[in-house]
Amino acid sequence: MKTGALIITGGDTDREKVFEPLHKIGGTSILRRLITIFHLAGIDTIVVMIAEAQRKKLEKEAARLGVVFLTVEGDSKEMFDYVKTGLAYLKETCSQVFVTPVDVTLFSSDTLKDLLTYDRKLVVPVWQGKKGHPLLIAQDVIPSILQYKGDRGLAGAVKESEYKLTLAEVKDPGVVLKFDQAVENQDILVNHELNRWRPVTRLQIAKETVFLGPGVRQLLQLIGNTDSVQLACRQMGVSYSKAWKMLNTLEEQLGYEVVVRRQGGRYGGETSLSERGRQLLEWFIALEKECDAAVKEIFSRNLLKLMDSQK
Repeated sequence: MKTGALIITGGDTDREKVFEPLHKIGGTSILRRLITIFHLAGIDTIVVMIAEAQRKKLEKEAARLGVVFLTVEGDSKEMFDYVKTGLAYLKETCSQVFVTPVDVTLFSSDTLKDLLTYDRKLVVPVWQGKKGHPLLIAQDVIPSILQYKGDRGLAGAVKESEYKLTLAEVKDPGVVLKFDQAVENQDILVNHELNRWRPVTRLQIAKETVFLGPGVRQLLQLIGNTDSVQLACRQMGVSYSKAWKMLNTLEEQLGYEVVVRRQGGRYGGETSLSERGRQLLEWFIALEKECDAAVKEIFSRNLLKLMDSQK
């Protein structure tokens, strides 16, 4: 069962200033903090919905974090339009999706893992009687949300769904704290998991030069989803020329074709993964997970040694 995450940075139902996702809590932006929390919960498919005017600076902030950037066509500023666009993208590849606005940023990865244990179609975390974020939506529910025509946004779509909303009691006040409240609650911030040591790994494969790593892996994944290098570039925030340089280097070092190019198509041509390209992608994803697990075990064991030596 594959889980995705949808972070809404664009859209404003009050049609006032769009909330600034680059505001910092502690030493990092709220956007980067949220992405990291989802990664720590084992969620790698993350879509960030952005306003077009913010695209360049948000792509720069989240560079190399492996997220997909999407925006809403036209001039809509309604948050629900951003939600629907993100869900429409994720419904094809994810069996369930976490949805959260960017300004709720102090929930923990353990809370996300707990919410995933509920075998329900709609799950919302509740702290001391208050509903919070993120909302967990099963793939089966997404079509009805996309078809909702009312004026109450996601809350209205959820209420009209045929599936009952499950209230999941949690011990995590971070699910209800918005940005301004989080800044005021320094005790929660100081004890948040991102203020604890953790290993950060980045697996790369090389011969004469590095040819395969997280960036190439994401590019291959997006080409597999879109059959378009152009769309893949836009979604991951890299230039078209850089993407082809990555692909050419990969194929030169491997000695075989990873992508298949076809003339024509909606975007002037199609590029899909070759069979060997798909096999390579699956192998590298599995290798990343195995290496990450091994590093975490080694780190935990050696951290205990350090702590013992400093007593």
